[in-house]
Amino acid sequence: MKSVRIRRINLQQKQININDEFISSLVEEGQPVILENTENLDMTENWTVERLCEKMKDCNLSIHKGGNLTLDFRTKNFEYANKYPAADFLREVASGKVRYLRSTGARRKDLPDFEKDYPSLSSDLNLFKPERTHSQILRISPKDLEIWLHYDTLDNFLTQTVGEKEVLLFNPKDAANLYLDGDKSECIGLISNLKENLERFPKLFQTTAFREVLKPGDVLFIPALWFHCTKANNFSVSINTFFKSLPDKMYGKDLYGNRDPLPVEDAAKHLQKAIIALKQLPPTYQHFYFHKLGISAACLSDNNNSNQVFITSANQRKSSSLLHSLSTVTVGIHLQIESGAFRGGRSLFGRIRGPNTERSSSISYSSSTSALLPVRQSARLPLAAPFSLLADLPTLRDNP
Repeated sequence: MKSVRIRRINLQQKQININDEFISSLVEEGQPVILENTENLDMTENWTVERLCEKMKDCNLSIHKGGNLTLDFRTKNFEYANKYPAADFLREVASGKVRYLRSTGARRKDLPDFEKDYPSLSSDLNLFKPERTHSQILRISPKDLEIWLHYDTLDNFLTQTVGEKEVLLFNPKDAANLYLDGDKSECIGLISNLKENLERFPKLFQTTAFREVLKPGDVLFIPALWFHCTKANNFSVSINTFFKSLPDKMYGKDLYGNRDPLPVEDAAKHLQKAIIALKQLPPTYQHFYFHKLGISAACLSDNNNSNQVFITSANQRKSSSLLHSLSTVTVGIHLQIESGAFRGGRSLFGRIRGPNTERSSSISYSSSTSALLPVRQSARLPLAAPFSLLADLPTLRDNP
């Protein structure tokens, strides 16, 4: 595994003002960056545990509660506890108990809004909010708590206010080597137990890890689709600001910032219908028409117990905007059909998998380079109608 430091920008030295134009430039660049000297802390240096207890004395929280400091969303090695008194939570966190707050909205269907939900805290901060902010989330965790590796479909500013937090990020182009299950990874504790993960998941050696330790006042920009996990080096308080960068028409209702863009959901539905329609034909017809449509097919017979379909696009077209270093792209798709519907989670990641991957859980999609292509990179795939729905999505940029 190659490891690189996340680039830092000192806003005061560069005389940069954080405004929508600057934020748009970060989104366009599509690389993680840490903003220093943001002058957003104001009074947060006084946020001791007891001071926070006083400020949040009337708050009841919905928290994660467990016994393992390495949280795993896939196996749910924690439970949810609602209406938890904030003072009890904070003192337990300070004592090292496995308690974790990812704040929710005032009501179950409300988006988290840090400024409105915690006015006694937000008044101490000078957080910048992009014009199209989706939600702002308060996070509080004890020393050594590590969050699972995942990605979000919205761009994100992570503001560190109390304590230090180690962050680990991966470019979406490394997705094929991250052992995905839906939008989460099977690799748990990548910061705490990297050696064990490398032994168990050898394809991690092919990835590039972006690392850094956030200190109070640091603001990390996490581009949409970038995989990330975090570990608190001590008692930690931070705020996420999720915001939209695609046209509004591409977003559906989304409480957590991880719903796929609507064109992706539409493409998945069309692809599902196409496979189901062709499977109504006898095997000879299936093979013929898959080939006629520019797709070769195998294992389409009803006698196939695994009921899996493997499709490889026969078309090769120039796609410089998709893969800058390649003039042609051949896309392989491995689908699993169960009772006429896709099996797996809501996200496309981990649900259409290429021919050279070790596991076939759910569905994922990959290029002939064995690199799984995420949403932003799938704009001009050389497949037929379903993926033409993705043509309006932006592409990913290469690492600097």
